[in-house]
Amino acid sequence: RESKFSAVTNLLRTISENIDQHDLHALYCFAFRIAPPVALAGKYAEIPTFFQCGVEWTESFDSKLEKLTWVPILKSIFRTGMFDETICLTSYLSEQMVELGENDPKTIYPIYDSDMFEYGTEVYDYPEEKVILYVGRISPEKGPKRLINGFNRTVGNEQDIGLHFVGDNLEDVGSRAEYAKSIRNMSDDCRNIHYHGWVEYDELGKYYAGADVVALPSYTEGFPAVVKEALSNSTPVVCSDIPAFREIIC
Repeated sequence: RESKFSAVTNLLRTISENIDQHDLHALYCFAFRIAPPVALAGKYAEIPTFFQCGVEWTESFDSKLEKLTWVPILKSIFRTGMFDETICLTSYLSEQMVELGENDPKTIYPIYDSDMFEYGTEVYDYPEEKVILYVGRISPEKGPKRLINGFNRTVGNEQDIGLHFVGDNLEDVGSRAEYAKSIRNMSDDCRNIHYHGWVEYDELGKYYAGADVVALPSYTEGFPAVVKEALSNSTPVVCSDIPAFREIIC
């Protein structure tokens, strides 16, 4: 079985080979787990390297032991300025990066195309009179099970209220397949809960337009585009009380 050290070494070699083969002019990293080899490869090749922080770093590791292992490594990378620029998607994430050792992170809110969500004429025909909509990745940190459990406690099959999930194609979610399938199975057990799976981006507007509220029960977030998409369509948003949502909505 490949050790973690071998995995990092092999990734560093792969990145370096790609730099040489494709004459790359910059490296862009958006995951804490691959930050060390990307930073090292950028310094070795003497090309600009950028790190994008889109999630809380504390949520990027599975156990306390992993955090104890990774924190010193990440602090050494960011404190010594191995990345030329660190870009954060909210000011809250910028504050977290300062705690991790980054001296001057930049907060840059993502630009997205809101035109397809504004003033749309198409409306999805939901089977219920009132609709709660969840849009996003089907994974534990997004809280879909929390939403289903709350829905079953308060609504269940008794009222003309529907809970609709728009998210992953179950055939194309890799390690999240088992979790996504469990959400679909929970949906199958209640006639008022529906799992739509993957919906093309240019089709999302009509789902927002037909919903009464968008629910985002996440435990952690970076900059969720769903908030902006829903509000562009004047669909109210109910979300967890976490820093990212407070910054974007308030």
